[in-house]
Amino acid sequence: MIATLQSTFCVDSSRIYATGKSNGAGFVNLLACTPSIASKIAAFATVSAAFYTGTFNGDRPTQRALPILDFHGTADTVVSYNGGQSHGGTQVSIDNFRQGWASRNDCQNKSTISHLSAETDPQQLVEIQTWNTNCKTGGIVIGYKITAGQHSWPRTTLPAKCNGNVGTNDCTTTVFDATSSFIIPFFNTYTL
Repeated sequence: MIATLQSTFCVDSSRIYATGKSNGAGFVNLLACTPSIASKIAAFATVSAAFYTGTFNGDRPTQRALPILDFHGTADTVVSYNGGQSHGGTQVSIDNFRQGWASRNDCQNKSTISHLSAETDPQQLVEIQTWNTNCKTGGIVIGYKITAGQHSWPRTTLPAKCNGNVGTNDCTTTVFDATSSFIIPFFNTYTL
């Protein structure tokens, strides 16, 4: 698909990125775990990701360290933050997913913990876990643990499909917009 897009459109091949939600985020992880594809993608971002043990192989080597950004809510009932059984498969916990990428990137074993500003997140519901010490060049893992966050893309406004009604999963909001505040700036930091 990357080759087709490059041959059809004016594409900066040093700035190709992968992001997805739920099973799409699991697919993004599969791309990152496939060296022949990961070598064409500058950075990866996952949201409410489903990492099934049958497709999540933590031992696949990559030629370089990878920038990984992840968002997941602790109240996600579709893909549990703690992993377990779902949709006929076993899912990896989000903490294990993040630690696995930190290990692959040769980062120190322990993450540093920070939070969004008190102005943005007065209740400190978002914990930011960062592995960026002693990593291979270019390697970093950043995880946003959203307390009470559901199976949704973190954003401050509801999508049109919710018709203004707050509900569950996609029809919820949080204190930050993942796309404009974090994913795009993260991607803009990395090139091949």
